[in-house]
Amino acid sequence: MYDLTETSIKSIPVTGKSQEIMFDREHLIGYVNKDWNPGNGEGKIVLRIRYSVNGMRRKFKLGSWPQMTVKQLASAYTVAAGKVAAGEDPQEERRQGKVEAEQARIDDQNARTVAQVGQDFVDWSKNNKKSWKEDERIYNKYILTSPVAKILIQDVHRRHLAEIVNKITDSGAPIMANRVRAWLSKCFNRALENGYIEVHPANRLPSNKERERDRILSEAELVKFWSAIDHIQNEHQRRAVRLTVLTGQRLSEIISLHSDHIEGSWWTNPETKNGMRHRVPLSGLTLEQVDVEGWVFPGRGVDHINGSTFGHLVPRVAELAGIDRCTAHDLRRTLGTFIQSRFGSEIMHRVLNHVEDKLTRTYGLYDFDAEKEKALLAWEREIKRIASIPQDNVIQLSA
Repeated sequence: MYDLTETSIKSIPVTGKSQEIMFDREHLIGYVNKDWNPGNGEGKIVLRIRYSVNGMRRKFKLGSWPQMTVKQLASAYTVAAGKVAAGEDPQEERRQGKVEAEQARIDDQNARTVAQVGQDFVDWSKNNKKSWKEDERIYNKYILTSPVAKILIQDVHRRHLAEIVNKITDSGAPIMANRVRAWLSKCFNRALENGYIEVHPANRLPSNKERERDRILSEAELVKFWSAIDHIQNEHQRRAVRLTVLTGQRLSEIISLHSDHIEGSWWTNPETKNGMRHRVPLSGLTLEQVDVEGWVFPGRGVDHINGSTFGHLVPRVAELAGIDRCTAHDLRRTLGTFIQSRFGSEIMHRVLNHVEDKLTRTYGLYDFDAEKEKALLAWEREIKRIASIPQDNVIQLSA
C-alpha cells in the first residue's frame, strides 16, 4: 500500500507489466502501465476511486501522474470521496456534465445571427440559382445594413422582418419591398430546413400590390429612344443597349455575352435564365454591336458590365429621350409584341426564349431557327425604317 505522495509513487517498482496498486486512502486505487519507469520519466499511473451505487460497483477516474501533480490528484480525490460519502455518483455527474457540454456546443453552433444565416443562403444561391447576384445584392443592401442582422436567428420575430419590408415600402420602393419580402421567406425556409429554427418568422409579412406592366414603346417613342442611346458616353454600354433593343434578350444574357458564344451570324447562349440553350440570329446592324473579341461588353476592371449598372441604363436613356419611364423589360415586350403581330405567339416565345410546357419540350424538337431569323430580321428592318437608317438592298435568310 502506498501513500499519495510523490516519493511514495516514485518508489513503485518497475515490472515491465501493467499492475494495480492500493493507496492508504479509502477506495483509492492506481493502475500502473507497463512502460512504468519513473527514473527515466516514462510511463504513468492512473488513479481511480472505487465505490458502489445502489449495489453497483463503479470506478471514477481522478487523473494520472505525472500529467497531474500529487496535490491536484489529492484535491480531486477529496471532492470525489465527499460526493460518494454523500450518496452521490461522481461518474454519473461527469457523464451528465459531458452531455450538457455537448448540448451547449451544439446550441452555440446553432446560435447564428441573421447575417450568418443570410450569408449561408447567398452561398447556397450561388451554387443553385442563376439569379444569385440579385440575392447577394439584396443581402448586402437591405439585410446587412439592418439592425436585425445582429440578432440571433432564434430571437427573430415577425415584427423585426416587417420593419425591414415597411421601411423599404415607405422609402417609395414598394416593388423592391416585395422582392426583399420574398428573399426573407426563402432565407428562413433554408434556416428551417437546416434546423436553426423551429418556427418560420417570415410568414405573412406585409406585401404591396403589383400591377402587371403592359407598356410598349410607340413608334415615335422608339425613334426618340434609339437616338438617345448616342448620348451614352461609354461605347460598350451604347452597344449593349442597342443589342437589347434589337434582340429583346434578357439583361443577364446580354451583359455576359462572350465572343466564344458567336459563330457566324448566330449567338448561341449556353446559360439562360430557364436553363435552356438558346440560339439568337444576328444580322447586319445587330452584328455591328457584337463585333468584339473576348467579353463583348467589358466592364471597368471586371469581365463584363455590372448587372445593376446596366439595369439603370435603359431608364436613363428614356429620360434623355424625354419619354415616360421605360425599363429593359418594356423593350423586350415591345419587340415581342411586334413579332407576335407579324409572326404569331409561337415565334414570339421562341425568340424571347420563354419556357415551354413539358410535353412540348419532350416531343417537339424543331429548333425554329429559320422562323426566328426571319422575325428578328423583320424587326431590325423596322428599327432602320423608323430611325431612318439606310436599308440593305439584299436580305439573306437561312434555308
